[in-house]
Amino acid sequence: MKNLLVMAFTIFIMFVVIGLFLKKEYLATQELIIHAPHQEVFARINDLTTWLDWGVWNESDPSLNVKHGQVTKGKGATTQWEGETGNGRILITESDPQHISYDVWFAKDALKNQGEFEIEIKDGKTLVKWNMWGEVNHPILGGYIAKFMEIMNGKMAKQSLENLKLQLEHQNDYITPQKMNH
Repeated sequence: MKNLLVMAFTIFIMFVVIGLFLKKEYLATQELIIHAPHQEVFARINDLTTWLDWGVWNESDPSLNVKHGQVTKGKGATTQWEGETGNGRILITESDPQHISYDVWFAKDALKNQGEFEIEIKDGKTLVKWNMWGEVNHPILGGYIAKFMEIMNGKMAKQSLENLKLQLEHQNDYITPQKMNH
């Protein structure tokens, strides 16, 4: 019994010490080629009212209650939400056809993250890169939570971009030059 307690205490101390030295910042990045016109991709991402159509948030929380602000597109656009999994709000801080930046707050503004979409034309297609980053300021758990956020945001971004791709590519049955040659 004594050995078990010593081992449990040692594991706990290791957990604390490792947690003190883990990086508290995280960065999640995903990118995807979409066979749709650049302006359509930009318009969909730039309009917060469409995010529930391609984002995975409502899939993980069907109780999500979303309220859009007076501005829903471009710089200054806002949306807030509440659900079983928590609450938050988002604000688009920059918007031009190649770049959209936003701030997002979770848990009654206790956790702030930032994100951006880089949208570029590449070989006649649209390349979308989604970056999300933040910092978890907790001395022991921060590094563990940051790693969790990096993994979860990466998975969420990947699935959301795949949903966006599917919607945009089938929206107008957009035909690429490669498809025309087959």
